[in-house]
Amino acid sequence: MTWSYLFEQAIIEDLTQGRAVQWGFLGIEHRNISPELARAWNGDVNGDWHGPDDVPETHGTIVMKVEPRSAAALAGLKRFDVITGANGRVVESVDDLTVAVDSTPVGGRLLLTVQRGGKILELEAHRLILCARQYGLSCGVRQAHARKPVKRLAAPSQ
Repeated sequence: MTWSYLFEQAIIEDLTQGRAVQWGFLGIEHRNISPELARAWNGDVNGDWHGPDDVPETHGTIVMKVEPRSAAALAGLKRFDVITGANGRVVESVDDLTVAVDSTPVGGRLLLTVQRGGKILELEAHRLILCARQYGLSCGVRQAHARKPVKRLAAPSQ
């Protein structure tokens, strides 16, 4: 059984029980990292890689972007951090981190093991609810970050 099958089953169960489906997220764009890829990036003399020259030579997932005001940003994750663990489990790929995030309840604690600049850090994130705030929609659930105030226009005078 794959994690996507289990995730789909959880959604079906929520819907059949009349519960709202909540989409949680960490708020990063990331990709797989391996020792071989890190060595290639670290030794890039052509300038194709626009990151640090000390990417850890390990398996995990490298953070390419952190969304502002996301769970990842609030936890202190930074671009080019390499995530190697989540809640005590090894993260060797994007799929491993996705499973860890998806199995953490919304609002739940996600303890991340991160390599940054030759140091190993433990960062604590709290999974937030994904809503389409980028599209001006409200998800109807209180967020852990401030919302922008709505500017009201005065009615035109006649």
